[in-house]
Amino acid sequence: MTSIQISHTEIQTFLNILSYHQINLQGFRTIHLLTFIHKILNYYKFNHTKDFFNTLQTNYDLVQNCKELLCYQQSEFFRDTSLWIQLKTQFRKLQQQNEINILFPRISTGEELYSLLIFLEEMNMLEKTNIVATEVCQNSLEQAKKGTYNLKTIQNLNKNWEEINISKPLTEYFEVAANLVNIKSYLKQKVNFHLQNIQNFYFADYSQYDIIWYRNQLIYWDVEAGNKHLTELTQKLKKGGMLILGYIEDLYTYPIYQNFEIISIEDKIYKRK
Repeated sequence: MTSIQISHTEIQTFLNILSYHQINLQGFRTIHLLTFIHKILNYYKFNHTKDFFNTLQTNYDLVQNCKELLCYQQSEFFRDTSLWIQLKTQFRKLQQQNEINILFPRISTGEELYSLLIFLEEMNMLEKTNIVATEVCQNSLEQAKKGTYNLKTIQNLNKNWEEINISKPLTEYFEVAANLVNIKSYLKQKVNFHLQNIQNFYFADYSQYDIIWYRNQLIYWDVEAGNKHLTELTQKLKKGGMLILGYIEDLYTYPIYQNFEIISIEDKIYKRK
């Protein structure tokens, strides 16, 4: 692991170069920027930030590869089982609606997205649900679209499966081929996939959403940038609609909090006033 010290000036130089290439990371937390830069320096074996910056200014492929590294986030099937148990109660309130619209920004490689689709099918809500799912990076988006995962990924699901009380066997939702599993096509067909800008969400097919699933994204941004993102998303959320955040993300940290009521503080589920 590189031990190169990175100054505030160098961080700003990095941000300026990315901004020139239409990748706006202003407001990204410093601790995550440092981790990100060190990851790139190690991955491409740069010994000095100067060499890295000089190359980054002129090498479009390196810029795009940096963007892909930025997008790598851990995604798991049915992560945080208590959330899914709580959602059973909340989703039942939507079962009488003729149509349910869900916005899922930043899906990473899709595991949590497909968990949601399986969950909706279990609750007999999938047929009337529309999902818009987005990612910043083309490679991650394409991987999510394919819905292909290592077999071991779902072999470890049994405990979560039982806790959430999923009634159907895993084979109802996955097709097994050698050491891989594929999400069944009828689930993937319920999703409209979009490539989005990292700082903006002007892509949606539906003007208002019943649910916005925005878990484990705010941790990367300072309060000002996070509030900007939340404000933009809130404008797309129906009154009474649900905003779902990650376990270590607290909405009360942000000024936009005044527009919400708490449904579950433990599971970070909020309702727009």
